[in-house]
Amino acid sequence: MFGFLSSTARWAKSSKLFVLACLSSAMLLLVPSKALACNPGDLIKIQEEHDGKVVLLVIRPTRVEDATVTISAELKNMNSSQSLPYTTDLAHTEVEADRHVIVRFTPADPTRPFSFSWQSQVRYGNLGGKPDPDFVYRLPFQKGERHRISQTCFGSVSHQKGSEAEYAVDFSMEEGSFVCAAREGRVIALRDDSHEGGPSDKFKQCDNFIIIRHADGGYGRYSHLRYKGVLVKLGSVVQSGTIIGLSGNTGFSSGPHLHFEVFAPVDGNLIKTYSFKVQTDKGVLGKLKTRKEYGF
Repeated sequence: MFGFLSSTARWAKSSKLFVLACLSSAMLLLVPSKALACNPGDLIKIQEEHDGKVVLLVIRPTRVEDATVTISAELKNMNSSQSLPYTTDLAHTEVEADRHVIVRFTPADPTRPFSFSWQSQVRYGNLGGKPDPDFVYRLPFQKGERHRISQTCFGSVSHQKGSEAEYAVDFSMEEGSFVCAAREGRVIALRDDSHEGGPSDKFKQCDNFIIIRHADGGYGRYSHLRYKGVLVKLGSVVQSGTIIGLSGNTGFSSGPHLHFEVFAPVDGNLIKTYSFKVQTDKGVLGKLKTRKEYGF
């Protein structure tokens, strides 16, 4: 899950109020929030930039290559360069230097007072991908190992039917076990600086993870890795079976395990997970069963 980012600012004709608005906006972006202590907000920053009376919302990604964002706003005497709410991804934004320009707000009548407020929602991955239902994945660990399934699709703990994680699979793995790529692709997002985890929703955004883009535009997510448990770099192209990380117990987790899912973003607020086939020593399976062990 990716955290909800928002910012609010007000504009007015007075230059003094203009300065205060800019300072207030900056403070909103810089002051830490205890409620978002686990949120990897430095992965994607959505910020305001002011060019005279023009307001730009821009993304400055750090450890992310693909992301989808949805912007909503309330405008008074202002126009938007895009119809709102507006959803786009990093592949379709206007790139200037190290930033991606999402939307511009401009006064409709500069001689009159104008104001705005905006909110953003972000999910990893670009739009348009749909995982191939016939592709066969490998198990996300080393050959010769066997691991038990602690929760499969439509699980009762956190993979409930209709949830974003409905088709995810959890593999029980001792902390520090090697995690391998289940399919070749490019690393588009990662995090490995979290120490926090536990069996509570408050830890949902505390997991260390790797996300890999596949050839069909879908994505594989490997979650709950240990602190400093990412063994690949952003932009790396990995092959199926490549060791990419070390399992752990960070994030919303009741014990050491690896959460694996195949997904694609719907918009900045929602992802959709997909069922997937996997090669095992029992043949190609379309569904793994809870409490069963699998290897290959």
